[in-house]
Amino acid sequence: MFTCLVLITFVGLTTGYQEDVRIGVILREGDGAAEKIIDNVLWRMLSNGPQQIPYISIKEKTPEEDAFYYHRAICRLLNKGVSIILSPTDASYFPLLASYSNEYNMSLVSPELMETPDDPKAPDLTSRYAVGIRPSTTRAMLDLIRDLRWQELVYIYDDIYGPEKLQVMFRVGYAALHLKLIGITRVKTASEAVEFLQNLDKPGSHRTFNVILDTKSSLARDILQLHVHHTGVRKKNYNFLLSEPTLEKFWTLHEFGALKITGFLALPPDYNRLKNEKEEWIKLLGNRSPNGDPDLSILDYYYHDAALFLTKAVWAFVS
Repeated sequence: MFTCLVLITFVGLTTGYQEDVRIGVILREGDGAAEKIIDNVLWRMLSNGPQQIPYISIKEKTPEEDAFYYHRAICRLLNKGVSIILSPTDASYFPLLASYSNEYNMSLVSPELMETPDDPKAPDLTSRYAVGIRPSTTRAMLDLIRDLRWQELVYIYDDIYGPEKLQVMFRVGYAALHLKLIGITRVKTASEAVEFLQNLDKPGSHRTFNVILDTKSSLARDILQLHVHHTGVRKKNYNFLLSEPTLEKFWTLHEFGALKITGFLALPPDYNRLKNEKEEWIKLLGNRSPNGDPDLSILDYYYHDAALFLTKAVWAFVS
């Protein structure tokens, strides 16, 4: 575990707090749209909101998805007296962020909080003061599996917590569903996933494969696109269930042919609050997608709501 020498005594937010609220923001290189969205939400909600609250936003940018860089970033933020941090999370460095959050009683807000198993032998896997915006889909997936009458599953995942998440799913759903695992693999690329599926589908077999893609939506899209164009795989033998919520454009901008795919929309297309935000985002970012909407990834939407949640938490603490 890394060590961090904190030179400034941590002071939590308390009722009647009058000094500038110090908000730490960790971003990855290339998160330019997310940075503008976060800055806009903080300014709009804290400086121009119903309750004006003085704040300082302190940013750190990491060049790589590596625990070393996040260790350095969080140490610098702690030394600058931040009381709350907004940061992405990933399997490679989430235990580090959770450990510091627990050690310093520091609030951690993330667009995508890792879903990790409760393990008393590894308390750092769970942050006691963390909030994630991305909704968990575990129980929704189990409801779909029940309604689709799936009993045999193929599980493809892309992070180290895949097997633990699968165990949770089996533990919750086994009694009612009697699930049977017939294939499991961790992949980094679409070609690895398609090759694995091709090896499952033996010549002369009429077996149906129910595949859970527990991967980032970008990788799931690549897997599906490669699968539908792969000549060595019989498409009608496969059903796919995506674990990660997607935007509507996931289904409209990419051609998946005759594949049977089930997934979740992160936002309903007619969401009124979203309609009110879109024009402001286009002015802020200066970009549009082909359908006229702001050209954002789903992670940018999560960042927006993470920043919005953070500002409401600050209101609650300082009022």
